[in-house]
Amino acid sequence: MRVIQQSVKILLLSVVLVIGFHTEVKAEPDDSVKNMFEQEQQNVEEESEPQEIPSNEAVDESGPAGITIWDFMKMIVATIFVIALLYFLLKFINKKSHGYRDTQLIQNIGGAPVGSNRSVQIIKVGKRLLIVGVGENIQLLKEIDDEEEAREIIEEHNHKIEQLARPSDIVTKVIERTKAFQKQDQEKEKRSFSSHLKTQLDQITKQRKKMYDEMEKKGSEEK
Repeated sequence: MRVIQQSVKILLLSVVLVIGFHTEVKAEPDDSVKNMFEQEQQNVEEESEPQEIPSNEAVDESGPAGITIWDFMKMIVATIFVIALLYFLLKFINKKSHGYRDTQLIQNIGGAPVGSNRSVQIIKVGKRLLIVGVGENIQLLKEIDDEEEAREIIEEHNHKIEQLARPSDIVTKVIERTKAFQKQDQEKEKRSFSSHLKTQLDQITKQRKKMYDEMEKKGSEEK
């Protein structure tokens, strides 16, 4: 656990350093009340004077500086660096946790419920695999003596754990979760738009009906 905490701290420190290195600080203009009134007074004086068409060079110099291609490339490189760092960090954590599991004397390989507060569990004790029943008490049901069968069970267990901690699977889950949130937001916007449209149509229908009733009333009075 101490290794995992240190790795997470290193990752966070690297992300902060990368973002701070590629962030450009620009001075914002002074938006005080005094400057605002002076700017308005200057604009009024400029409007009263004949305006001159500025040259192309002046327009280019006074134009706002946007994001350049170099800034965009730096942002892409920083993103790739953070993703690669996260990938190797997760691989390192997975390797360390796998080694920690191998050094444990007792491991729970898996199990299945068979009733109320009852289950069957496969326990690894050293190099032995035991099948035990867990209920009001714990009872040994069977010991797996076949080495080939025991090896297949352990390999399948390790493969499932590696899949859960695989970086590509984590990224895929994050992307799927993001898409699900975006889909929910789109459905909410669609429902709100439909309800708003229905309300507007109902109002238009009521107004037309009211106007039609008034026209009929005026026609009957004229007759």
